Amino acid sequence: MARSPAARFSPILRPIEIENPVLSETLHKEAIFGQTRIFDSTKGSTRRLERGTLVLMQDPQESRLALDEQGTIALRLVLPRPAESFAMPVLIEETVHRQLLAAIQYAAWLLDHIDATQRLTHIAIAARIAAGGVMGWRPSLAHDVAAVDRDRLAGNVARG
Repeated sequence: MARSPAARFSPILRPIEIENPVLSETLHKEAIFGQTRIFDSTKGSTRRLERGTLVLMQDPQESRLALDEQGTIALRLVLPRPAESFAMPVLIEETVHRQLLAAIQYAAWLLDHIDATQRLTHIAIAARIAAGGVMGWRPSLAHDVAAVDRDRLAGNVARG
């Protein structure tokens, strides 16, 4: 999520606030134990500052949260490993939907936390699925039906 260019000159957080360990602890706690969890509680995480941006992350290839003084929030959430199908792995629509919803809900909580006076009046949301290779896309019901058909076919082939 990002702010409009016109608002970039009035920081929401001062540098001392970004550097405050209480802020990073609060964001970390909410990411792991809050109503909308975006981090896996079974995995370790790190907190650090990168060029004035507070970064919380779980392993380099796992979930990541970045927050800067302007109120820009960058989230990277990891989708569960794609389900297998006949020819290629598939992403399950409901899983992607849950992750997107979690990201938006966490960002809404975070904006309320850092901008209680609602100085931010506009936000923009961008999302992408970064994956290596080709994947299908299915609703879970269609995937479950395909799995039953695959198992049935495999049973007929084995008997055949």
